[in-house]
Amino acid sequence: MSVRSDHPPGDFGDTYSKLLGLDESFSVKSHYPEFKAAERALLEINEDLERMVDERTRELALANDELAARGRSLEDALKELRNAQERLVQTRYQASVGRVLAAIAHELNSPLASTQSASDHLSSIRLEAVDAMSRYRSMPEAPARLVDRLLKRQDEPHYEGADRRKALAARLAAAGCAGADDLADDLCDLGWADPDDGDLALLADPVGAEAVGVAWVLGSMFGSSSLVALAARRSADVVRSLNAYLDLALPDESALVDFDIAGRLLGRCAEAGGARGDVRYELEDGARAYGDPDRLDLVWENLISNALFAAGKGGTVTVRSRSEGAATVVEVEDDGPGVDPAIRDRLFEPYVSTKALEEAKGLGLDICKRIVDTHRGTITFESEPGRTVFRVRLPGPPDGAATYEERGDPVRR
Repeated sequence: MSVRSDHPPGDFGDTYSKLLGLDESFSVKSHYPEFKAAERALLEINEDLERMVDERTRELALANDELAARGRSLEDALKELRNAQERLVQTRYQASVGRVLAAIAHELNSPLASTQSASDHLSSIRLEAVDAMSRYRSMPEAPARLVDRLLKRQDEPHYEGADRRKALAARLAAAGCAGADDLADDLCDLGWADPDDGDLALLADPVGAEAVGVAWVLGSMFGSSSLVALAARRSADVVRSLNAYLDLALPDESALVDFDIAGRLLGRCAEAGGARGDVRYELEDGARAYGDPDRLDLVWENLISNALFAAGKGGTVTVRSRSEGAATVVEVEDDGPGVDPAIRDRLFEPYVSTKALEEAKGLGLDICKRIVDTHRGTITFESEPGRTVFRVRLPGPPDGAATYEERGDPVRR
């Protein structure tokens, strides 16, 4: 008969009993104080955590309120900053508008003054003009032809210096002309400083001197009329330059054409106020440019006018044009004192000028740069005492661009 046991045999039985908590060495009662202490510790930790969470929540709430207050303060500051910026922009805009209006007023003042002066002159000689026309109709053929020849010279730019006037007066006096000095002045005003011997014989006759007087009166009338027309064109140019200044877009493609650059430069010299002796030309035969001739005329006139101002009385301006492959290069050089180093880096900025305020012309070189930029060209300068050169380079026409001849348009001069 075997002995019954409540435990499985061997080591496994001992382990099994321990796992079931049946080992006599284990006592729940003996470990109860440790359980209670652990429970109290857990409760204290939980209370501490709850207290810390509450404190942190209150801190975060306070921080959130402070951040909200700071946010509102920043919004107020940003709003004030925007208002200040808008006021500054408005102030600058008003100042800019004021400068533009001042430039426009100054630029318009010159042609308007010329118009008034020419109109006053026309009014003062109207009776003389009527008398001169009457005498012209009754003149013999030879002096009448002389009047015609002299009047035809009105369409040509002319300037005769003091030395040529004195030389002409001496020739007239030697030929026996009465009032040689006054007669020389009239002839030089009419652009005729080199009469030949046959003309001198006619001028020595009283009827020849009368023909010069008639031509002077009629030429003066025609010249004043031309001056009014020129002043009107210059006034229109002021408005056009303002439009070009404000319009940064490319020129109308219909205005982009191939044109004779030499003819435009010669015409712009007269518009800029240059006399024949003040400007030298080195223009390449056959050189042409591509672009809007009317807008580019503003560039040539401005550059020549600035060069004439810089060269001063007795100075020389040289205008050049040449082809460089498909591109065209125009240079305007003067022998003046050079550009002030203090403004060289800002010379193409608005309202920066080498001239005094009362002598400033238009919107300056900024408008030149804007126009050249819209033609995909470049404008640069180099300057030292005695030599300043402004150089404009225009690209050639794109493939397929029509020339004047292909378009059937008259060539503009």
